[in-house]
Amino acid sequence: MFCFWIEMIESKNYKILVVDDSISNILLIGSALRSELFYEIYIAMNGKEALDVLEKRDIDFILLDVVMPKMDGYEVAKELQNSSKNKDIPFVFLTSNTEEKSTLQGFELGARDYITKPFNPSILRTRVKTHLQFSQLQKETAQQKKYLEMQVEEKVKELRKKEQLLIQQAKMAEMGEMIGSIAHQWRQPISGINNIVNDLELDILLNDLSCIDSDTILSAVKQTQSLTKHLSQTIDDFRDFFKPSKDKIEFNIVQSIEESIKLLDKKLKNNSINLDINYESKDLTTIGYINEFKHVIINLVRNSEDAIKDKKISNPNIRINIYKKNRDIVIEVLDNAGGIPKNIIDKIFDPYFTTKDDTTGTGIGLYMSKTIIESHMDGMLYVDNTNDGAKFTIILTQIKT
Repeated sequence: MFCFWIEMIESKNYKILVVDDSISNILLIGSALRSELFYEIYIAMNGKEALDVLEKRDIDFILLDVVMPKMDGYEVAKELQNSSKNKDIPFVFLTSNTEEKSTLQGFELGARDYITKPFNPSILRTRVKTHLQFSQLQKETAQQKKYLEMQVEEKVKELRKKEQLLIQQAKMAEMGEMIGSIAHQWRQPISGINNIVNDLELDILLNDLSCIDSDTILSAVKQTQSLTKHLSQTIDDFRDFFKPSKDKIEFNIVQSIEESIKLLDKKLKNNSINLDINYESKDLTTIGYINEFKHVIINLVRNSEDAIKDKKISNPNIRINIYKKNRDIVIEVLDNAGGIPKNIIDKIFDPYFTTKDDTTGTGIGLYMSKTIIESHMDGMLYVDNTNDGAKFTIILTQIKT
């Protein structure tokens, strides 16, 4: 084994391994490449010597004779394929055998090309130069790909951080809304408890103790217990709503929507908004994050509620339709608030986009709703207008029970 230097045009030094059992062929190859600048040529007289060179050197290109003693070119090619260090080194077979079967075998083993003996020095020189340039281009492309992948990974991390911030902001906005909903839910039972206590206090102050018998006191206690139970149940409902869903589970669509609407029921009634839920079957299930799904339903209903209040719609109505379509479950949230203007309907799912002039709108609810349905539950969420108002449509995969 020995090496020598030949000039080549490129500024980069390429290490070329020539594997041939014929000294005359080696000299011809050296002569053919002599006009090139700084080719570093390594020589091996058989396959075993070639593997020894590859073990010790970082080779850029191999000219590989097919017929050699001890280990032929095909066996060397197989060793290259099985080597993590050398499997990507481009190589070209040197052969006098031009049979189609032999050529096909060489390409199956990873050869880039065949150069037949006796070879034309100009053709040899051109092919070597072309394959080296192509190999260098592949390496640069791989490096650029790796760099771009790193850039994409960094951008994804950055977007995830921003998404987490958006989620947190959405949660805070929802919490404010929910506190208002809790106040609506609590107002009536607290007022009832207050009336019971005031009646008892008034009887005591007027010394009308004849009215306060054991039955009256027992009735007052039972009414108070019923009202406080309602208060406690309201807290449990809202506490469950704010628990994050850690895992995807199978859940009932209709039941989840009814539980979601229950949290808004008092507020909707106080605003004289009628809400109807229509479904063809109650046995509609899917797999996903149940609490996040409830967030979406509440966001969509709130969006309709806000539109109705902003436009002061008479006889306001929100309708939720739930039905099967092929293998999917379709959920439609419709209102009669006149619809979304055409110039903004394509923007309403954008983060921070809001039509509210005051500070009550964060522009996050619809964006997060679309993210939850499409990114977290593999569904679809889109919007269009009907003759009466807006229609938000959710499509989820049905799980057959």
